[in-house]
Amino acid sequence: MPSNVPDFRTLLRETKKSAVHLEMRDQYSVADEAEQFAAWKAGHRYSLEDRDEWWHPFHDFVVETCPSSSPAALRTC
Repeated sequence: MPSNVPDFRTLLRETKKSAVHLEMRDQYSVADEAEQFAAWKAGHRYSLEDRDEWWHPFHDFVVETCPSSSPAALRTC
């Protein structure tokens, strides 16, 4: 059965006011993220000034789509 739901990029481009990313899991068990997750639990936070450490192509898409976005708006907890 075909889906009428647009892809994520289309949805974000058509956003008029705000977009929120919410993750709710009982357990985060992604093997290739285990080291980063352990570092986060130990208190490591990325530096906003060091984009090479945390910036990904997705962030470019968000900034292009939402021109008022800035690295500060993409801050992680």
